[in-house]
Amino acid sequence: MQPVGSPHPTVMRANLLFARCVCLLGLVPLGYLNGLAAPPATTPAQLQRKWDFQMTSRTPEAWNGVTVRTDPAVNTPDGGPTLRLTAQVSSENLEWPAFINCWTNIRDVRPGARITASFWLRGDKGVTVDVGAVTERHFVLCERQSFPQDGVWHKVEFTAPLGHQTGLRWVALPRITLRKVEAGQTVHVGPIEVNVQ
Repeated sequence: MQPVGSPHPTVMRANLLFARCVCLLGLVPLGYLNGLAAPPATTPAQLQRKWDFQMTSRTPEAWNGVTVRTDPAVNTPDGGPTLRLTAQVSSENLEWPAFINCWTNIRDVRPGARITASFWLRGDKGVTVDVGAVTERHFVLCERQSFPQDGVWHKVEFTAPLGHQTGLRWVALPRITLRKVEAGQTVHVGPIEVNVQ
């Protein structure tokens, strides 16, 4: 005997058939219809990116008086390729220092995420390199860290929580800035591994 107030089995079968048809059409995820429960909350997948300089899309963009070229004659201590940054102008003669940006679409970064960037770095003695994160309009997303150079290789491990900016499309994760440099001085950067979670 059917309980009072429950749908007739024929109606229940018809509703289930309709729901499965909707799922097959891709209009609603199947998990949503199981028990007609609300869809589970999801968060964007962890972002992992590697800038290895093997093609233009995996090479940072240079700005403001710095030239960027791959350097086949120099490898990182673990044998990786390098990007050579050469300052065309001394930082003291620039209103804004030279930098390179590793662009990422902001939709891949959830509010409150944490960035970790890891790469080998070697700069001429006296050069200071900053690492941070900014939006396309230069809004600062985290506190930058400074790395004074002494002419030998160092492994940079940069990590910081990111602030949130809305209405923008791109973020530089990370931005590498030649904070203090003389014209003609160089910095070598190894492949940049970025993890945002």
